Amino acid sequence: MRLTQLALAIVAAVGLLAGVWFSIRTEPAEARDALRSPETAREELVRSEALEAQAGDTALGKGAGSERTMLAGSAPTQNTAASAPRAASDSEVVGRIVDREGRGVPDADVYASNGNDWVSIPLDVERDGAPRNWIDIERATTDASGRFAIGGLKPGAVRLAVRASGFAPRAIEDGLVPDELPRVLPDIVLEPGVVLSGRVVDSSGSGVRGAVLLGAFDGTASGQRVSLPGRGVPLATTGTNGEFRVDRLGAGPWHLIVDSPGHMVADAHGETRSAGEEVSGLVLRVDGGAEIEGRIQWSSGTPPVGFDSIRVTARPSPESASNGGGASVEALRGLGYAGSDAASNGALLDPIRSRPRHATPDESGRIQLRGLIAGMRYRLTAAQRSPDTEYWKTIAALEPVLAFAGERGVTLAERPSTALVFRVVDASTGEPISELTVAAGVARERLMREDDGEARVSFPEGRVRVPDLRTQPGAKPIQLRVSSGGYRDYERRDIAFTPARVLLQD
Repeated sequence: MRLTQLALAIVAAVGLLAGVWFSIRTEPAEARDALRSPETAREELVRSEALEAQAGDTALGKGAGSERTMLAGSAPTQNTAASAPRAASDSEVVGRIVDREGRGVPDADVYASNGNDWVSIPLDVERDGAPRNWIDIERATTDASGRFAIGGLKPGAVRLAVRASGFAPRAIEDGLVPDELPRVLPDIVLEPGVVLSGRVVDSSGSGVRGAVLLGAFDGTASGQRVSLPGRGVPLATTGTNGEFRVDRLGAGPWHLIVDSPGHMVADAHGETRSAGEEVSGLVLRVDGGAEIEGRIQWSSGTPPVGFDSIRVTARPSPESASNGGGASVEALRGLGYAGSDAASNGALLDPIRSRPRHATPDESGRIQLRGLIAGMRYRLTAAQRSPDTEYWKTIAALEPVLAFAGERGVTLAERPSTALVFRVVDASTGEPISELTVAAGVARERLMREDDGEARVSFPEGRVRVPDLRTQPGAKPIQLRVSSGGYRDYERRDIAFTPARVLLQD
């Protein structure tokens, strides 16, 4: 009997304690819920979802079977997480750039791309420094609260790069976009940076306006994992008197490239010891260099329709600079070359010398390439800006030319081309096939592509025109392959090449 009474007493005590605990846990929360505004409730929902996303394996933390680095050095504070905007659509990813104290960083440039590219070229590299048909890079700028929204990203692996005035750059190579909505990234924390300021001047000491200063990708700066000789990320442009201020670098070694139209490429090295340091009074000099003058010569006397945005590029071609009146081996060594066969192998020790120079032809086709190394041999090519992208596409119709710095009367002439024209139809019905891919070329196949680099897959009424086929040594034939889903490939490797003709194929 006593045991029964004791058991009942214990059960009653446990029930009483549970009731007290339940009232303590629920009553204050219920009171707060009754006083919350709808806006506050929505903010807390976003906050809780964001923190849950960060805590789980689908956040920018651990991935299945592998370790991944958190985007932020620590989890976002409640204030920053609560202010992150909710994604407007499934394709939008949102986040916030903050400083050490969790304050939003305005006007920060954010670059993002899905996937882990095997060549980890920095996302913020200058456009000409990225390979054509590389990866799609999405961009955004933070608002006054440091918030950003980027569309076009899919759940999964993501790379990001951030640059902002007053801060060191931040690169994340192994982030993850969560699957669940809203797709809120953890705060990206920026560390304080350093400031470099001064002037760019010419050989007479006058300020040079419009010179671009780039942070070189040569592995010297902290965190760089790739070297791109002569390439970099644009950091500043000089003002009227050549003045500049670079404030998007981190502490440590720095290497600036100075690219001024009409001058030789220059560079400068240095090192800062701590964040917040400012180096002022820098004077960076650019020299005029040598020139190549010439013109573009079209067979009709005027550029064909559509060729209204052209530039000519000169790149060093030192492998043949030792003959034909070019620079001597000793001169090449002085420019950064090494070895007794430097003139034949073109091994550049100074990558800045390999940076190309550009010129835009005038209405008559005249070109003037400046800022070249005296006595150096260059390869001149012409390119046209794609109307749909920022990339430049080589103009196959204009023959590349080799010329030494200082030469006059150089001509980039239009060379005869052949076009291959045919129509693709169903062998049984004779009906045209418009969804297909075409690869054709002299001596080897080249896939036909759109201006944005993607494979061309639509040919209305099955009509195909392969332009700009040009002769190759040895009178090699044209090769052709046509593919379409549900059909066996059509292949020819023996189409006779006839210069300056339109070849009609059945």
